[in-house]
Amino acid sequence: MSQYMQAYASTFPFSGGVLVAKGEAILFEGAYGFEDRESKIKTSLETRFPIASLSKAFTALAVLQLEAAGGLSSTDSAQRYLPSYAQVDEAIRIHHLLSHTSGLPDYQVPRGKQLHEVFVEKMGHKVFCETLLGKAVDTLGNTFLYSNPGYYLLGMIVEQVSGMSFEAYLQEHIFSPFGLHQTTVDDPTVSIPHRAKPYSIELANNFVPAPITDARNFYPQGGLVSTVHDLHRWSVALDGLPSSIITKLYDKHIPVPGHQDTFYGYGWGVEQWQGKMAVGHGGSHWGYRAQLMKVPSGDLLVVVLSNFGFQDCLRVVRGLGEIAMGLSVKMPKRPEKVDLSPAQYEPLLGIYRHGDFRIELQKEGEDFWIKYSGQKMKVYPINERVFAHELIETYFEVKTNAEGKLTLWGCEKERSNG
Repeated sequence: MSQYMQAYASTFPFSGGVLVAKGEAILFEGAYGFEDRESKIKTSLETRFPIASLSKAFTALAVLQLEAAGGLSSTDSAQRYLPSYAQVDEAIRIHHLLSHTSGLPDYQVPRGKQLHEVFVEKMGHKVFCETLLGKAVDTLGNTFLYSNPGYYLLGMIVEQVSGMSFEAYLQEHIFSPFGLHQTTVDDPTVSIPHRAKPYSIELANNFVPAPITDARNFYPQGGLVSTVHDLHRWSVALDGLPSSIITKLYDKHIPVPGHQDTFYGYGWGVEQWQGKMAVGHGGSHWGYRAQLMKVPSGDLLVVVLSNFGFQDCLRVVRGLGEIAMGLSVKMPKRPEKVDLSPAQYEPLLGIYRHGDFRIELQKEGEDFWIKYSGQKMKVYPINERVFAHELIETYFEVKTNAEGKLTLWGCEKERSNG
């Protein structure tokens, strides 16, 4: 595993912490890069990283704890526990919020703004719901539709039922009893020791600070900070929970479209991996990435946390996991460039759009470029349809959808350049 990580870190930029464990025994751990590049503070195993959507697993457990205590039922209407400004359809159950089957869409960002701009300052429940909570589409219970606002509502329900703030509930009922002394909500008004700074990458391939947001706007769906060691303790503690809770967390409540043999439980993804059931979740914030994978039957846990916003944590998790299982793994290697003729690349050039999001593939002189969300990245072709970033492990594949239209990152091609 050390050889794999050394190869990866020397091939692609990597900044973060990794841990591989079997039960309580740690098989491998390591820290790479910097928690603070400006101050030259290197990453350590004590570095705390925002874990983004990995936080949803904690929220789901909080809800199930309250259910076990008789405070609510997952079959209750969510509306029963929500204020008037956050009312949703009475048919939406807590189960639907937990499993992303409520039909509630993801953040409804006001036109002309980007999400990080909305999250610059604390909003509070009322402003959050009035600004970002959209109307449910008619897919209740039968379609997976990932909804961060849905998990925000779950946090509000935890507060209503427990009579405590969301952060106080987690501290008293999860962090403290599980021994997670380096895990907390990411409160910007509190100094958190060894909290990693967020980084992105600019046109010249230099690391630059990523946008800063106020995590108080998304505690339940993505606002916790932790360490690789604490997430190991978390995994061990989960193994000791009653089977009635574990079964609900890891149950295959709904298939995830576009991913074979992949389902969503309550705050956990569930999939078949190397012939075994694996559970886990990824997380992504501005300047941060996180990935956790757990194989309950084999007591295997792999955690990767990073303060570099373009880190492919899933790739690292898979590689380390396969090594831990004794499988043969190819060492990380940068893909080689191939030459494309104008007849091959010209049909791919242009603007691709999905809603308000647009991504563009351009060619300027001899170079190819990807542009989206104010960023411009130099890429190169590795086959007729896939372009790789020249530095980081990020790929852009042009596909053809069922209607025969070209797509890039889920966006349909709008028009060609020129």
